[in-house]
Amino acid sequence: MTYDVIIFTDIADRHYPQRGLGAYKIAHTARQHGHTTLVIDFSSAITLKHFKKIIERVVGDNTKCVGFSNTWFPYRMFGGANYITGTYNGKGAEVGLSTDFAQNNVKPYIDFIKKINPNTDCVIGGAKTFEYIHENIWDKVFVGYSENHFIDYLNGKDNKIFSYDMKGKNGDFNFSAHTVDYQDTDCLNPEDVLTLEVSRGCIFKCVFCSYPHRGQNTREYTKYQDVLYNELKSNYDRWGVYKYYITDDTFNDYTPKLELLNEVVQSLDFDPMFEAYVRMDIVAKQKHQAKLLYDIGVRQVYYGLETWNDQTSKIIKKGDNKERKIQGIKNCHEVWQGDVHVNVGYVVGLPEDTEKDTSDLIDWYRNEGYQYIHNLTFNALIIKDTPGLQQYLFNSDIDNYPARYNYKVKGLSWTRSDSGDINSYEQAERIANSCNQKVKFLNTWPPKVWKPTDLWDKYCQGKEDPLIYFFKKYYYPNLMEHING
Repeated sequence: MTYDVIIFTDIADRHYPQRGLGAYKIAHTARQHGHTTLVIDFSSAITLKHFKKIIERVVGDNTKCVGFSNTWFPYRMFGGANYITGTYNGKGAEVGLSTDFAQNNVKPYIDFIKKINPNTDCVIGGAKTFEYIHENIWDKVFVGYSENHFIDYLNGKDNKIFSYDMKGKNGDFNFSAHTVDYQDTDCLNPEDVLTLEVSRGCIFKCVFCSYPHRGQNTREYTKYQDVLYNELKSNYDRWGVYKYYITDDTFNDYTPKLELLNEVVQSLDFDPMFEAYVRMDIVAKQKHQAKLLYDIGVRQVYYGLETWNDQTSKIIKKGDNKERKIQGIKNCHEVWQGDVHVNVGYVVGLPEDTEKDTSDLIDWYRNEGYQYIHNLTFNALIIKDTPGLQQYLFNSDIDNYPARYNYKVKGLSWTRSDSGDINSYEQAERIANSCNQKVKFLNTWPPKVWKPTDLWDKYCQGKEDPLIYFFKKYYYPNLMEHING
């Protein structure tokens, strides 16, 4: 069967497989407007040979476009091509599509599409589109959230770059009523981890955060109760899927939102599990949230602690003082008792923070914090100064006004002049790497309850690269069977 729209995408991490959301959401939206649409996942494992076999079967005279969702492709910058999904470097390993794209080897894929149908548009979209935007090889480029962009394109709008509605707020797309209806061609398994948006945006405005919907009233961008129920129930009844990664920037921003999802969960005939971003300083003020999160089925959380310096917290508008943050962590532990895997992140190089702040945090982690936190990681602050690309990027306040926060930026390197003693990106990166080594043996893995590797554990135990094995042994044959049928 040939399709009107074909979208290639990738999983979030080659070691802990989780399906992304963007490509599936766009595909569902296209189908609602009458276009046959196919999503093809696991691009890290799709060699050019696999790609050609797929394209030969699904591109025809009716194919309007072949798209590539680059959100989970490796970066070309900000850490290089091995960041996020990475590359398998085993002996004799073949390079996959997403790595080829990250290494600027796009032309063979585009040429083959055009060979089959010269009139088919080759389009790129996703969170890393700014890295591809100046390539002439693309017929269309979609920047930012594209639920409205893409339908405008399907309806005949003839832009080269679609960036006029980057936040996806100015068209007919109704976030609260929208769901994702997966297809047989998506080849889902009960062990898959899918991605779920309960709400979109964040009520906070942290100055280092570049998420596009900062300071947004998420009450106005929360899924309807029946929409959440039907999506969770359908995916379980049809595919056996019960595990989800919640993308909400701050899942526990509003207690009523948690209560709404809890009502949904309690009405289901199975027990879903979730991973989510949680701010524990909120739980310090609203202790009952800890039990509510547990009752919903949250079994892994990420908490952006970011700093151990109270002055830095005030400057970056991130949370309360250190004591309040610790209290929130303890409130959660009192209820969760180790059943919820707690990941905590720290950003090295924020305004006014010092190297002593990081060592003080590590001392607390060694003496006490390890009882409440399972995994502590440090990352250097990244500030973006990329001439020619800034208009296509979502930027933080620090990105936009570095001098206001005492930074000077050139490319991806910065220097800082304030009362803190972390004065450059290179120094921050060295400190982060050193801190990660110091806490390495205190961190706990795997989680007691939440297991993100269930898919690999069931199908690929003992294999050197489970992603490649799973793709070749299971996903690709299943996909080809469906599209051949």
